[in-house]
Amino acid sequence: RGYKLYWHRSGDGWIEDNKENIEKHKSQYTRITPVKEGSVFKGRIRFENLSDVELGALLFALDLPEGLAHKLGMAKPLGLGSVRITPKLYISDRKKRYEDLFFEWDKVEERKDKDTFKKAFESYILKKLNSKEKSIWEIHRMKLLKRMLDFDGKPSDDKTEYLKLEEFRERKVLPTPDKV
Repeated sequence: RGYKLYWHRSGDGWIEDNKENIEKHKSQYTRITPVKEGSVFKGRIRFENLSDVELGALLFALDLPEGLAHKLGMAKPLGLGSVRITPKLYISDRKKRYEDLFFEWDKVEERKDKDTFKKAFESYILKKLNSKEKSIWEIHRMKLLKRMLDFDGKPSDDKTEYLKLEEFRERKVLPTPDKV
């Protein structure tokens, strides 16, 4: 359908242990060492001069609704790479930052109003689309995306198997996410 996105899967059975297959199709295999389930990482995204709508767009992309998860990294079709991102928002006061030689980020308090920025973005998009919906997630395409990102309600692995090479050649039309 023009967009490539993988279902969340259990992550079971991703290891290929058939040495003959690996030798026969060397270019199709990559050695990976995935991180352990439940691992926690921390990172920062620094930004400057974003409008409320632009900051809302960034937060909207990172801060998914409850039950949804992102897909990152390798082996996504095999069920690896499902991650939940829990952003915290800190906005520094530029004036204070430049007035105080020893200003540090630990002096900046976490903003609890992330939804204000996300709503500004949603309102902007819905207005541009002349949409009657109250949320972007009510738009049909976004409902389908939400279904694909649903980690808690993911379909069983047998309903979302990875296509074999022969099946790609047949160019089957896949069902939309709401039909799985």
